[in-house]
Amino acid sequence: MPIKVLLIEDNNDHVLLAQKILQRADGDYVLDSVKRAKKGLDKMSQTNYDVILCDYRLPDANALEVLKEAKRQISDVPFVVITSAGSEKIAVELMKQGAYDYLVKDSSYESILPAVIDRSFRRHKDVIGRRKAEESLKVAYEKLKETQEELIQSSKMAAMGQLAAGISHELNQPLTGIKGFAQAALMDLDKDNPLQADLSKIVEQADRMDTIIKNVQFFAKKSEFKMRPIDINKPIQDAFMFLEAQLKVHNIKLVKFLAKNLPKVQADPNQLQQAFLNLLTNARDAIDSTKRHQGGQISVQTLLDNDNKSIEVIFKDDGCGISKKTLEHIFNPFFTTKSPDGGMGLGLSIVYRIVNNHKGKITVGSKEPEGTSFKINFPFVEEEHIH
Repeated sequence: MPIKVLLIEDNNDHVLLAQKILQRADGDYVLDSVKRAKKGLDKMSQTNYDVILCDYRLPDANALEVLKEAKRQISDVPFVVITSAGSEKIAVELMKQGAYDYLVKDSSYESILPAVIDRSFRRHKDVIGRRKAEESLKVAYEKLKETQEELIQSSKMAAMGQLAAGISHELNQPLTGIKGFAQAALMDLDKDNPLQADLSKIVEQADRMDTIIKNVQFFAKKSEFKMRPIDINKPIQDAFMFLEAQLKVHNIKLVKFLAKNLPKVQADPNQLQQAFLNLLTNARDAIDSTKRHQGGQISVQTLLDNDNKSIEVIFKDDGCGISKKTLEHIFNPFFTTKSPDGGMGLGLSIVYRIVNNHKGKITVGSKEPEGTSFKINFPFVEEEHIH
């Protein structure tokens, strides 16, 4: 491949001289030339030149001004300045601004010009190669960081799961006893006995604790999912069915964008329904917390991702949003920003566990006070693997 050179020079004799020098040289060069700085900048923006040769003094600018503008428009410019009279001060300033070389039109000009072009060309290739390597390294680092965060999260989940399993087991037996004794006492009391209300409250709170323990046990255990190819829209519709009436009471509009004929995903429909219910409940609570009279909106969308490799499920709400500091912890077990009566912080941890067990990936974006978006990607099943 020839080396593409742009010469910005208003003196025709000097242009002809450069052409002759490059024609006689051993290398393969293609030389374009313009007489004005503006025209040269236009050419640089339109064509990827390997080397730019620029006379120091031009009718509409000097080489330093051309270099600064070229650097502003293009991240890296293989720029060589040619001048009739050398100046150490100018040369230093040009190098500071990023010029590759500085060449004086003296007796050595004819022999040096091709060598300077070749050297600048090689340097430019090195710069481009280094930049690509840095970009690749940056991408690799981000992927490594993301993987590390996922591993840390998985470790947290495993540790908390073991702790939760032990606690729920120890609590379950005394709780069953408390509820049983309270129910037995209720049966022995007259209906007008003042203790009836207190004992009923004990039974009610025992039922609530039983529900919490069941959630903890679900979080802690390694679920044996009944996996089969399913339409992702089905568990979403089932989750809607449970909460649709409740959302209307809360003055929350539910908007659905469920794509048809999507590839199937390998999943346990009951577990996915549980995950989607948790996300809808979270969105409902976020909207309720704004205390807006007009309520709010939750949108749910299913689609193929841009790479055509997975199914995307996106839950969006226009609730209170989540702060940057809180976002770091939302999938941690028992982390919650709600009041003690609002929950114990297992909802999103359970969602994370279910998505992870389905070989999926969940990400969240949020901005206070504009709302939150959860995006879940599930790998889909190829048609030939469906039996």
